[in-house]
Amino acid sequence: MASMTQNLKQRLPEILLEIFSVVLAVLVALGVNQWQEDKENAELAELARTKIEAEVRSNIDEVEGAGTKIQGLLAELRGTIKEVETGAEGEIGLSFPVAVLSSSAWDTSKATQALNYMDFEWVMRVGRVYDLQKIHHQSQTEVLNFISSMDHSEASQPARMLRGFLGRAETALELQQGLLEDYRDLLTNP
Repeated sequence: MASMTQNLKQRLPEILLEIFSVVLAVLVALGVNQWQEDKENAELAELARTKIEAEVRSNIDEVEGAGTKIQGLLAELRGTIKEVETGAEGEIGLSFPVAVLSSSAWDTSKATQALNYMDFEWVMRVGRVYDLQKIHHQSQTEVLNFISSMDHSEASQPARMLRGFLGRAETALELQQGLLEDYRDLLTNP
């Protein structure tokens, strides 16, 4: 027993050095793993931000195109209302240009948790823009629902029907213009 204790005392520095080496190797491996994970998360966040910004630019193009058409429609609609109010008769056709906006980059960024590795303030700003985009979508849907829900009983009051459509279309255009401002602000003030 005494020789075992003596042997242990002699080997204690060697044993401690070996334990220290193992602990150090584990800590280095954990550090390298964390560094690699942080690097991958930063790359994912940068890719997600690039995709969100590209999606916003694409949505700007879509909104601008629809907005121009809506402005023309509103001018035409105001003229038609004046004609109907003065007793003119004729065929009235209603249509509404829809801006088909994407949120797939934003949704994918949430699903992959890339947002967790982005600047918090920027993420909040982007979230508000996409919330406004949802409201814009609801506004467009309301205009389309108004058109599709019209029946022949309203044909006896075409001016009233057209004013109802005009009000909804003007609201949709106002929302579009606000959305455009927010989109542009997001891109110009990163």
